[in-house]
Amino acid sequence: MSSPRLVFFGTRCFFADHVFDQLITHGYEITARIVPGYRSAPKPFQALDGRARSFGTSLPIVGNTVSDGMSRRPEPVPTMMVHDHHSSETIGMLASFNADIAIVCCYPARLPTRAIACTRLGGLNIHPSPLPAYRGPEPLFWMYRDGVETGGVSIHRLTPDLDTGDLVAQEPISIDIGKPGDELWRESAELSARLLLGLLPELEGRLRTATPQASRGASYQSWPTSDDLLIDPLEWDASHLFHFCRGVLPLGYAPSIRTPHGYREIVRVDGYVDSTSNDESASQHEEALITCRTGAVSARLATG
Repeated sequence: MSSPRLVFFGTRCFFADHVFDQLITHGYEITARIVPGYRSAPKPFQALDGRARSFGTSLPIVGNTVSDGMSRRPEPVPTMMVHDHHSSETIGMLASFNADIAIVCCYPARLPTRAIACTRLGGLNIHPSPLPAYRGPEPLFWMYRDGVETGGVSIHRLTPDLDTGDLVAQEPISIDIGKPGDELWRESAELSARLLLGLLPELEGRLRTATPQASRGASYQSWPTSDDLLIDPLEWDASHLFHFCRGVLPLGYAPSIRTPHGYREIVRVDGYVDSTSNDESASQHEEALITCRTGAVSARLATG
């Protein structure tokens, strides 16, 4: 087939912006960018200013990154904010773009079957985990929480069931101990764009040979709760505690450790040792050596 026409569903973040920018830079026609709206809005959708710019991100370190391709766009891309994905008006609007396939990236709403069917070939979802493991909205957090050494990116066919569609492309990413979460986020975005650009030229053939996800190793995790950020260091190895904090702090999470004085928020971790330490566990001081089940972690704790 000729180059497919795309409709892009992507929230306002660096990850989705990077994939979007790479598609534009490589000459793909994006008929519209869809961004999520608000359930309480009076209309099912609204047109924005017509310029699908980079929107920034909630991540403080990578939020100002804009690709070089932004200034070379030949035409502005219509940008629609959708509040009600089930509305007949919304379905009609999506169908009017006459796209071959929907690309879904970092999109928080679950698309109904009618929305997926608005394109000729359905949709592809980009998910930053080695599916079928770590389905759900925040896989990077849970991979750091579990201390796994390998993450990945999966591109799968979009289905009404979250993150369960047949795999079209997949590649692993190493998660070395202490790899910062924003670095893993950036690597995942870059890999996602490369995988997507590699499959689009032979899209229909790749869709026909998509592979069902295995049932073995499948897992789903929802959004983290405050309890998931509480750490009793005497139940954790030092390397795991260090790795978890280095991962989730740049993602905007604030882990806390249990101390004799109550839970204290960790602001930064600087290093760890594997051997058992005889130093006291975290005290009221800002700088602390946190004694763990094995070894210790050098950290800075929040004051107050």
